[in-house]
Amino acid sequence: MISQATLFWLTTSAFPIVGALTFIVGSRKPRPAGIDDFSNPRAKPFETRQAAVRSQISARVGWLLLAFVCLLDLLPAAGTLLSGKTLYLGQVNGLPPLGAWPWQLDSLGSLFLILLGLTGFWVCLYSAGRVSSGQIGTGPSAVAMVGLQFFFTNALLTAQNAFPLLIAWEGMSLAAFAYILVDHTRRQVRRAAYMTVVISELGFLALVIALLLPSHSLMALDFPGLRQALRDSGPGIRLAFFWLTFLRFGVKSGILPVQLWLPTAYTVTPANLGALLAGGLVNLGLFGILRVYFSLLGGLNDGSAFLLVLLGALAGFFGTFYAAVVRDLRRILGYSSIENIGFMVVSFGLAILYFNHAEPAYAGLALVALFLQMISHTLAKSLAFLGSGEIQTLTGAGSRPRLYGLSPPLPLSLHRAPAGAFFPNRCRQTFPAGPLEQGQPLGFDWDKRSGRLFPHCHS
Repeated sequence: MISQATLFWLTTSAFPIVGALTFIVGSRKPRPAGIDDFSNPRAKPFETRQAAVRSQISARVGWLLLAFVCLLDLLPAAGTLLSGKTLYLGQVNGLPPLGAWPWQLDSLGSLFLILLGLTGFWVCLYSAGRVSSGQIGTGPSAVAMVGLQFFFTNALLTAQNAFPLLIAWEGMSLAAFAYILVDHTRRQVRRAAYMTVVISELGFLALVIALLLPSHSLMALDFPGLRQALRDSGPGIRLAFFWLTFLRFGVKSGILPVQLWLPTAYTVTPANLGALLAGGLVNLGLFGILRVYFSLLGGLNDGSAFLLVLLGALAGFFGTFYAAVVRDLRRILGYSSIENIGFMVVSFGLAILYFNHAEPAYAGLALVALFLQMISHTLAKSLAFLGSGEIQTLTGAGSRPRLYGLSPPLPLSLHRAPAGAFFPNRCRQTFPAGPLEQGQPLGFDWDKRSGRLFPHCHS
């Protein structure tokens, strides 16, 4: 019988293998036309059609295989979470001066692994169904990007040394950058991707500085060595270490004040890849913050805890405010993520305060609230992204006022996503602004040939 550790490494290795094979098979270009082909004008179009069919088949098979591997990836995580024990995965020795690279899966990593696996499962199934429509972000290259992302996230969640954690974090960040840059022919997409990578690399620089603070002489990059180095350091070093790492991991989660990239990135990312970004990768910033606190620091002063509560409350307020006034559906989801992450930071700050004042029951309650908020955010945002992508594909519109009256033609899309409650749910509405005259009732007609909905006015 295969052990849980062996199963984990098999699934981790399967992700990039499936992605690479899909990309190699699906990205083969048709052969150049030979001398004999010029006498047959149908030869080259036939080769092109054959390459397109091969690309679609390989992409669909790749997505289905990734969905299956995501389910297998849940098994060791679920076993570890239910047992409450740490699963030892192995160790790589002989890498001086960086020390040994141990790998293990604990309860914290298992929870995030389960959330990522569930999100990846239904995103891959959705993408497999969208391959034939030619939707951006469903081709063989997207399968390869998702496979690499899951490989790096598995390594990130189990690394017990700062150096492989840095490598895995950079790989995961580059995968998110690639998600945003899929439709790279648009200037808006390139601008959002460059903003994301610049802010991310600034955060990476902050993380490198933080790791050098307690271990500048011993190069203690393994977690036990870092923990001991932090205990031997002064309170100023420990405080600087926490806030520098908070800045780095907060960039990924869009925590105030490093949230500038998030709404813009949500707007330009394809629906299926955006569901992975919003439902999975954004939460990894909180994983980094929790890992630093529980595995390295073990405590924080009341002033920092109050500041966390304040930052979280401000993020919740501004996220709610902007989500209520903006019109673009994807931008609404971005500000909603900022709001949800803010509430999680508030719960984390309260947990630290209760720990400091010897109230473990209330601290545990605050952590339960944090994890429940995280689970609901993962499920809701991924489903809302898929729903908004489907509606934008069918209607060609992404602005909320332009989508009134969609409930009768698209009842399944509008009601399957719990987080999509902001979608209009009325049969006839008034078009508040736009190319149609204000005050005219709007309806939608379904064109069976093109598979799209077209708005029309009723006089």
